[in-house]
Parts: sequence; C-alpha cells; structure tokens
Amino acid sequence: MKAPDGQIDLVAKLAGVGLMAGMLISWRLWMSAGRVFPEVPLIPFFPDLPVALNGMLYGGCLTAILFMLRGVRQSALSVMFVFLVVLLLGDQMRWQPWVWHYGLLLGAFALFRSSGRPLELSLALKMITIAFYFWAGFHKLGGPFEDFYGSALAKRWIEEAPLLISNLIAGGGKFIPWIEILTAVLLAVPQLVARRIGVLLACFVHLGILSWLVSMNLNHVVWSWNVVAPLIVFFLFWPRAQRAGESEKTGTSFPSIVLLGVLGALTFIAPALSWTQRWDRSLSFHLYSGRAQRVLLALTEETLENKAPDLKPWAKPSPHWPRMMQVDLEDWALNELNVAFVGEDRVVLALSKTLTERFSLDETDTFFYRDFPKVRTLGWGMWRARNVTTMRSLPDLQPLPDS
Repeated sequence: MKAPDGQIDLVAKLAGVGLMAGMLISWRLWMSAGRVFPEVPLIPFFPDLPVALNGMLYGGCLTAILFMLRGVRQSALSVMFVFLVVLLLGDQMRWQPWVWHYGLLLGAFALFRSSGRPLELSLALKMITIAFYFWAGFHKLGGPFEDFYGSALAKRWIEEAPLLISNLIAGGGKFIPWIEILTAVLLAVPQLVARRIGVLLACFVHLGILSWLVSMNLNHVVWSWNVVAPLIVFFLFWPRAQRAGESEKTGTSFPSIVLLGVLGALTFIAPALSWTQRWDRSLSFHLYSGRAQRVLLALTEETLENKAPDLKPWAKPSPHWPRMMQVDLEDWALNELNVAFVGEDRVVLALSKTLTERFSLDETDTFFYRDFPKVRTLGWGMWRARNVTTMRSLPDLQPLPDS
C-alpha cells in the first residue's frame, strides 16, 4: 500500500525541516568565516570559495528549503540541491550521515514527484528508510558496538539504575542491532500489522537514542534527526485505509526502473563496501557502530605555542606520549563544528597536509597517529608531519602488540 499523497508531501517537508535544523545547529560546518577546522574539498582542485560566496550558498540553501516548506515545488528542490552540492564539494566534513539521509529522501522527491508517479516515489522513500534501519543494525553486529555501548553509551545508566533494570540495559549491546534489523524487516513486509509493529520499534529505538543524547548533552546536531526520523517512518508506513476507487497500480516506465535500481544500489549494496573501505562509512549508516577511526595530532607545547596557537582550545596533554600535547580530530570536530569527524583515509591524509602547511609543522617530533579504539585488530599507523607533503596515501596499519 502506498502512502497517500498528502502524507508523502509531509515526508518531504519533514526531511526539509530536519535538514534545515541540522544545518542551523552545525552552522560553523557550513560557514568558512571564523572557522579553524580546515575544509577538505572532495575534488583537490576545487576553488577556495570566498567567505561572502560561501555565506550566500549557505543562506540560499536554507532559503530554498523554506520555499519548499510552503509547498513541495520542483523549482525549490532544484535550487536547494544546486547550493547543497556546491557546499558538499567544498568540504567532505559536510558528508554527514544525516545530510546523506535527508539528501536521499529529497532527491527521490526531485526525481519522481514531478513525473507524476506517486507509486514509484512511495517505493523509493520506503527503500531508503528500510535500508537505513537495516544497515544501522547490521553495522552494529559484533564486538565493537557491544564494547562501545558498554563503555560509552550506557555506562552511566548501567551504574545508576536498579539491578534488574541495570542488567537489562547492559544487555542492550547484544539486542539493539537485532531490533534495528527487525525494524527494517517488518517495514518491508507488505502487511499492515507487521509494518505498524516496525513503526513502533523505530519509535522505541529513536526514543532511546534521544534520551541518551539529551541525558549526556552530546551530539546536539542529531537530536532533531532522532525526532524527524520516526515521524517519517510513521507517515510512510502507518497508512490510512485506502479510499474507494483509489488504485495504487500504475505503469512503471523504464527510466523509473533505472532510477529505482540506482537508488537500490546506493542504499542496499554500496554500504556493504564500507567494510572494505570502498565506500564511505558516513554514507553507509554506520551509526554508533564503534568502528570509527581515531586520528591524533601530537606536537610539543613549544610548537603549539609558537606555530599553532589556534589549536590551543582543542589541545590536551597526551596520555600516550610524555611531554607532548595532542589534538583529537574527533573532539575538535564535535566541539567546533558540532558534527562527527569524517574519518575516511583520504580525508585524514588531506587534513594532515593542510594542517602541516597552514602551521608549518616541520619539526621531527610533530606527528599524526591513527587507530580504531574499539577494533584493535585493525592496528595503528603513524606519520611525521614533515613527510606528509610527499605522501599519496596513509602508511599501512601496523598490528598492536596485544592484538
């Protein structure tokens, strides 16, 4: 059963509201003025946009979303995507999971709404949503998420809750991934009761995530995402009874089949490639999976003071290297840009080069370090800042002594 047209339009407006909320909360990510964290263009020769033009693109994108909220119009969607794509090309840190999710939903509207094919549009939106929950759960399977869940996500609740509830919360690392996968399966079942159970499960998952984020005062940019996402699920999969004479059968054109195939590849096949680093984790719904890469910049206090004073707000004494300061790029991104660090290897290499060049980090004791704290078997890597300008790829990961 396809969702009624009014509910479909409401899904587009919800996606627009969610995207706007995220962009407003993370405004430093989108505005180059006063920003210290380097921009990492997707294309190396992408021009360094003037501050005024960057602001116009950001403001134009938000304005286009406002016009779209007055009525889902093709022109407003097209203008929004033009501005958004330019902003995304200018900085890979903007390739956040929530941007990708909203972009896919609004992209489906831009492709199918104007063609007058509501069935294909409804199918596309449901494909995106089902893939979202399936991969969010699948990527959490295994030890990394359980470790991350116990040490970071639920530690406070486990310690403060009564024993019975504490034991139940402690087991969440094992059953939460399966709840998300079950949500995807139930939403895919063409049976009303199953889909409504899937909707309730989705609401339960997002309520739990939002409660944790609010209680810990963390990651403000995804608070709105965890409000909007279950509402989108509700309006897509909790349909009203079909009116008499209303038919959901319609001819499917060859272009629609091709577009649905491409969308299926992006949402169901491409995320599997993230396990071999052939597709970005941020575009694969790795949501709190515990598989994130950590990147540190280590430098002496003298170098920090004399060459890189702009980094002082994010520098801390290193617990790993005596008499050294370290900057954790994840903490830096969260604190300045209000978003998660995009830790793809190409982004890390580009950031290493930019930071080295900007602050003239040519000392022998200044270096970058990377590892995967929750997946220790992946190993670690280190490279000197003075050598980074000639590097075409990051050094191979080395096994940890106890792995």
